[in-house]
Amino acid sequence: MGGIFAILLLLVIVALLILRARHSGVEAGDRIGDGLRSLKAGKEQYHLLTREVLDETPDEKLVAAVLYNLWAKMDASLSDAHAVLSGLSDGRRLIFALYAVTGGVAEYGFKKVLAGPDGVFAEDCLIGLRAIGADRSADIFARALTGSADLPDDAYVEAFEAEDGRARMTQYIRDHADQFVDFS
Repeated sequence: MGGIFAILLLLVIVALLILRARHSGVEAGDRIGDGLRSLKAGKEQYHLLTREVLDETPDEKLVAAVLYNLWAKMDASLSDAHAVLSGLSDGRRLIFALYAVTGGVAEYGFKKVLAGPDGVFAEDCLIGLRAIGADRSADIFARALTGSADLPDDAYVEAFEAEDGRARMTQYIRDHADQFVDFS
């Protein structure tokens, strides 16, 4: 009887180890391909933004909803982002610029972002920072644009986070909802 119990206990331990190995460090959304599936689903869900959709979207998802809507209008490579955005409202351009440039600075630094494809959004990012009321971030960003100071990239990113830039973007969208609605 003791031998059967030991075998059952061993089988349970092996099963638990297998389950743990399968799931260790891999959360839903972290597997290869999950990001692309999420992007596709978001673009499908928000391809057409109406006032009703904006109003019903929770604050924590609002910036993403606007970005999905913009990405749905662009080529998958985003190579036409500037052309697409140039035909849209100021609000859409500013939110996209804030997202692209701030994310780029956090990931790659000012020099690479300003010299790369997202550099064309730098002026809109600065205007966007002022529009959302992130004045400290805007001051740091303006100094980085002029090259008048050798600022660490972290200074801008930390200021943006300290000023709760994402929440300010959300509030800007709420306050200017008509700029984010599709009319077609």
